[in-house]
Amino acid sequence: MHDILSTIFSPACLFTGYAMAMPIQMLYDGLLAYIIPPKSKRVYWVTVIAVSLGLILFRPLYPPDIRALLGIFQSVVLPVCLLSGSLPRRIIVCSLAMVLMAVAELVGAGIWISSTGLDMMNEQMALANARLFIFMGVVGYGLVMTPAMIGMGRIVHRFFPDDAALRNGRAVQALSLLWMRRLALFPLLQVPLIFVVLGICFNITRGDPSFVIASVALMGLCAGVDALLFLQIRRSSESQRAAIEAALLEERLSGYLSESAAVQALLDDTARLRHDVRNHQSVVRALCDQGEYREAQEYLEGARGLLGP
Repeated sequence: MHDILSTIFSPACLFTGYAMAMPIQMLYDGLLAYIIPPKSKRVYWVTVIAVSLGLILFRPLYPPDIRALLGIFQSVVLPVCLLSGSLPRRIIVCSLAMVLMAVAELVGAGIWISSTGLDMMNEQMALANARLFIFMGVVGYGLVMTPAMIGMGRIVHRFFPDDAALRNGRAVQALSLLWMRRLALFPLLQVPLIFVVLGICFNITRGDPSFVIASVALMGLCAGVDALLFLQIRRSSESQRAAIEAALLEERLSGYLSESAAVQALLDDTARLRHDVRNHQSVVRALCDQGEYREAQEYLEGARGLLGP
């Protein structure tokens, strides 16, 4: 028990965990909240902070495989449950954000290898090279991950409007959700792929520069394919949106034409009625001029029956 506590609360573990990993995770969660608002801000931040504190505290005790699974839970599964909006949209955003975080880690690994010549890194080495370790975090997560996630957020806001933006178009909303369901599987499958690549990079090849470069290229290819899918989906969505709007306009035009025909028929009936009234008025005036008032009264009674009750 003493060994476990000494490991958990060692200066090296506290430095890598709470001085570095915790701010990075909060930055990641904050960017996710920028892209997709959480269901409840208070619940979101209380949950992510509590989970991060607990996982980071016991992180030195986990084997690499468990760390990878917990990383997926913390960075993908948990945000998917806490963020708002449609499930496919949340899966897409969290999966791609995880890929961008992996890219940031590879960038940091490249800086570490090129600067130290070491093919591995642990908590003690990170503490011994604290300035370099902080520089790695600033470059990888601050200059690579942050702009990439902000850009991804703008793309998501443009290509996949939230439910409020689609509130007045149920057909368009259903169409967008259909496309997102089709797309969500691809970035979700990228997450285990990225963890396999990172595992090979750090545990097998020990940060071999050629494999690091190949891994970054693979992630860049995945991001490029995602971007092309977004563009194609946008075009298809706009085309089908235009078809839906045209159908709605045609339906409205048909209704307007029917109403216009009914109004025209009413105007024709009114014109005929005015003509008949004028004729009856002329007959009554002629009878009155001739002094035939009784006949005029009888004519008016008969005309009233013709005009209706």
